[in-house]
Amino acid sequence: MYEKVRAMQSLAKQYSELLVDQSVMTQEEVDRLRAEINQHFESEFEKSKSFKPDILKTKDARYKGSRAFTHKWEGIDFSQNGKEPENTGYDSETLKEIGLSSVRRPADFNVHPRLQKMHIANRVKGIENDAFDWAAAEAMALGSLNREGFNTRLIGEDSERGTFSQRHAVYTDQKNFGVTYCPLAQGLTEEMGRF
Repeated sequence: MYEKVRAMQSLAKQYSELLVDQSVMTQEEVDRLRAEINQHFESEFEKSKSFKPDILKTKDARYKGSRAFTHKWEGIDFSQNGKEPENTGYDSETLKEIGLSSVRRPADFNVHPRLQKMHIANRVKGIENDAFDWAAAEAMALGSLNREGFNTRLIGEDSERGTFSQRHAVYTDQKNFGVTYCPLAQGLTEEMGRF
């Protein structure tokens, strides 16, 4: 499979050949367009070498490449501008409970042994020792938002399974085909947000 992929021409080359074969463009037009695009990339790359970001310009919607803190976010400001940060703290015991609930499952649910060892046991041990990794903190953040009434969701490729075994928002039963379990979605009341 890898050899086949390596042997293939680039998508741009394949498409340009198709355009020439179908008389949509001439080879000269393709070459000129490719040169223009490459020149644009080179020009932008050279400009990037002297670019100095300006934190104040990031709030300006006209500033190239910036949409931070504009439109619906325009009421938000940087703490460097003298605004006191909001109190976003959460009770540590509640956060620990949310973290532990992110790996709880029914006793008769058959998780993969490596998932049990590398994900579940490690998260429980980390929480018990006040040593949270990024994925545990992410689970606590999502769970705390749900408890406050906000809906949350993970999107993107492998958002359920966790490509590198750190997330695993949904478990798959290893002995019962098609049976899954989402710990963070359990125990949420109607007043709470959905996960």
